[in-house]
Amino acid sequence: MNADALSDLVLLLACVGSWWYAGVERPAWRGAMVLLGLAAACGVLRFSGLEWALGPHRFASLLAACVAFLLTLAALRWPQGQLARRSSAVGRFVVLVGGVGVALSQILTPLWSQVIPGVSALLVAWTMWQMRSVMGMVFGAVLLASFAVAALMPADALLAGLFNRTQAFHYLLALAVIGLGTVLARPSPSPVPA
Repeated sequence: MNADALSDLVLLLACVGSWWYAGVERPAWRGAMVLLGLAAACGVLRFSGLEWALGPHRFASLLAACVAFLLTLAALRWPQGQLARRSSAVGRFVVLVGGVGVALSQILTPLWSQVIPGVSALLVAWTMWQMRSVMGMVFGAVLLASFAVAALMPADALLAGLFNRTQAFHYLLALAVIGLGTVLARPSPSPVPA
């Protein structure tokens, strides 16, 4: 297992842990963790040298980019909403929004799959600020940092002299998933002001 596969494995384990710890009665969060975890699992296979996993990894990553971060936002910003609390709503959302998102990414522009998670991450950070959750603000910033690394870091650069762009993105995203899941799992999160 190489370093890229290891970073995807860490992300997968973070998603599984957050799914289990924070996802009780939170279908939107569980849906987001399943989609991110599926992409990470395919990434482990791809970066371990299984060439057939390239296509599934790209598709799972694209689907997760188009849907998982919107589900994360719904779970954190509107925890009492239908999308956050109903599995059937999450299933319909994944099929409809995921299908439209994947189609737009393929037909119009690949940037669509970068805009959706980026805007979602900004809104997650804004939500944590509105809730005055210090822990949430820290991990919202980590989520933003993961996207900044993925978008701005040169492919051949090393973050902190240790991690390439792929590894840095995976580790930062894993940290954000665990941290935001911990914020979500608190017994009575402060509601977002209207």
